[in-house]
Amino acid sequence: MVRWWRRLSRAKTKSTPRSSCDVAYVQLAGCCGCLVSLTDTYERLLDILDSIELVYCQTLMDEREIPECDVAVVEGAVCLNDEHMLEEVEELEEHADTIVALGACASTGNFMRLSRGNQQAAPTHEAFVPLTEVADVDYAVPGCPPAPEAIKRFLTLLLEGKEELLEPFAKLAEGKTEYCGCDLMYHVVNKSMCMGCGTCAAACPTRAIEIVDGRPVVNENRCIKCGACFTQCPRTIWPGDEAIKELIMGGE
Repeated sequence: MVRWWRRLSRAKTKSTPRSSCDVAYVQLAGCCGCLVSLTDTYERLLDILDSIELVYCQTLMDEREIPECDVAVVEGAVCLNDEHMLEEVEELEEHADTIVALGACASTGNFMRLSRGNQQAAPTHEAFVPLTEVADVDYAVPGCPPAPEAIKRFLTLLLEGKEELLEPFAKLAEGKTEYCGCDLMYHVVNKSMCMGCGTCAAACPTRAIEIVDGRPVVNENRCIKCGACFTQCPRTIWPGDEAIKELIMGGE
């Protein structure tokens, strides 16, 4: 009931254009690659900085607690054995009107799903799940990391309140969280929907997909469950129209 009320109250604020927006950037368990991708937007990010006030970021400022904010952009998976991290997730839900899971670790789990103990620094940390499984996330942006262009376009549409173009990212945040090569084979290839375009192979960051006789073949040992192949395939539900397709593909 509490989560339902939070989502209802968020819906009243996120569907209209924002003249200004307080943004908190939160880093959980991950490699910080999404933050690097965000900074790689360079001059493209300048187009929207006039509408954004960064109020929290562990890397850039000395803030100990997440303040009240319009949007919380979160990268990294959640360690279920880390009490402090779980408290941080609770702060997110209490203080942010809109929560965005940025990157595959936060949205689908990515390779963090494979982390089960044996970490040199913290061997007790053995259970990692995406943010979408433990928090009421509004949008999830896949990618390992998401393209700088995709981040900029997503933030632009979010600030403009264009909900219809962000619907695929809302579906990723509230539904099934594991999108990997196996999903591509089951939902596309095995249903004779694949047209052999090679987009999945080109999108895969670990080169786990090879096109053989016009069809993708997935190397399960290399697949990190980042969701890039499934979300960028033109035969899935994601590219509903050209605007959404361009956003997902990171095009200009």
